[in-house]
Amino acid sequence: MLSCATAAASFYVLRREVDRVSDSALQQTAQRLLPLAIMHILGRDAEGDAGSSSRIAAVLALDELLTYVVRDDQGKLLLQSHDADAAVFPPGVAPGSASTTSHRIHTEPGLRGTVSLTVAEPIATRKRAQVEAALAVAKVLVL
Repeated sequence: MLSCATAAASFYVLRREVDRVSDSALQQTAQRLLPLAIMHILGRDAEGDAGSSSRIAAVLALDELLTYVVRDDQGKLLLQSHDADAAVFPPGVAPGSASTTSHRIHTEPGLRGTVSLTVAEPIATRKRAQVEAALAVAKVLVL
């Protein structure tokens, strides 16, 4: 009985820790991508393509775990990663972390709020990590 209570407490802590670490990774990814995205957009604007949005080409043809979009303060799509589905990214999202029905997202504003970058991670990815970690704990308990 004590083992079951300990396992339940461990699973709860583990789930919270996976969420905390994943949210931190989303935030750090957004903060690192934002200056690069802004440089790309400003460079494109300087070349005369100011009215268009673009996708960043993939280095390798792989499904992306994290995808992102950059929007202006009016909600216009300026840039997106090659595998991004714009439907995953609701417009007008406040800065910080939030959840949609299918993804965990983090939004970082830039250029004094005139642009924002939103990074998304499928919730299924977190669930898979939580299940794998829980199974690792369960295996120890069974032994």
